Amino acid sequence: TDKYENINKPYFDPRINMLFTLPSIANITISIGGGYGITTKMPTQNYISPDYKYINLVGLNYYNSSDINQSIVKITSYVISPENFALKAARNTKKELRIDIAAGSNRLSITYFNEKTANGYRYEEQYASYSYDKYDNHEEPLTSHKERVLEYVSMPTNNAFINKEGIEYQYQSSRIKAIRTAIVVNGAWYNSKYHSKAPYFEPISTVINEKAIQDYYVGQYSGQRGNKAETFNTNVMLDTQIPEIGFTFSTTIENMWFQKTQRLKEDEIPSHYISYDDGKIHTYEKNDTEDIYLKHLVRQKNNAIFRQYTIPRATHINLKATKKIGSIVRISMFANRLLSSTPSYKRDGNIVRRHISPYFGMEINITL
Repeated sequence: TDKYENINKPYFDPRINMLFTLPSIANITISIGGGYGITTKMPTQNYISPDYKYINLVGLNYYNSSDINQSIVKITSYVISPENFALKAARNTKKELRIDIAAGSNRLSITYFNEKTANGYRYEEQYASYSYDKYDNHEEPLTSHKERVLEYVSMPTNNAFINKEGIEYQYQSSRIKAIRTAIVVNGAWYNSKYHSKAPYFEPISTVINEKAIQDYYVGQYSGQRGNKAETFNTNVMLDTQIPEIGFTFSTTIENMWFQKTQRLKEDEIPSHYISYDDGKIHTYEKNDTEDIYLKHLVRQKNNAIFRQYTIPRATHINLKATKKIGSIVRISMFANRLLSSTPSYKRDGNIVRRHISPYFGMEINITL
């Protein structure tokens, strides 16, 4: 809509790629290249036209089993549109460096890339204080008092920070004439981090004196909230071709060397908190740790949830045979994960055993 002034405007997305090929020496050619680019990512429809949020606060809920006509319910409802007209278009920056080495029919390519988004989209909880009439009894005459509680609306923001980097590599050998086989090796190392760069609210579910603390106070915490992940894999394929009989056979060895995931460490003590009484954000002071309610905003996080988890090596062997019949028909049979090696590992003191089942299939391709 026209209200999104930071989005409804032109964006310049520059991109540049360069490649330098050095003079060949002893039949070896080296090429070095790089690239840089900026990409604008517009928000999807659910970000710019989010559904309304309905907050229903029950002030009285009385059911008369003997006379249903004497039952009464009183609800105060708030209808809120969680639009964020300050939303901006997300900008992604990518850098790339590549080197290619060719020696005859042997080729090696290694590429490093780094990709960052400093203002990605994510939903954040925005709290506010809402009032309603709370009735004290079900007798006539009914008496009530003003009650206030905290409720939140999930609002789209530009608070997501995404950083991805990796190394991709591929080697292809010349075909070994004696066995008519070429060796192809490829794989990648990836490292990613996703977190919020802004302070965030997180409710506490503790109940004190029949009061849920999250209805009255919610802490705001600084620091990162998110996760990071790292993977490394290598695939080796032996490609054998016998064109005289129209036969191709390939053996692929898949190696996932490791997969690592970790939740980022979060602050336990809030920097601020919002109060139901005035709906304002207050600084969390040292003496607040003595308050009967506010002291519970200091979170007791189990350090185990921030521990790095590693899934060790997994190796699978796949086979595929293809026979060409005439000029238009190809029949292939494959056996994936025919052999697998997946060592057990420990997680939180428990042994995790992995069981892999092979599967088989056939393909028929007809080219007209």
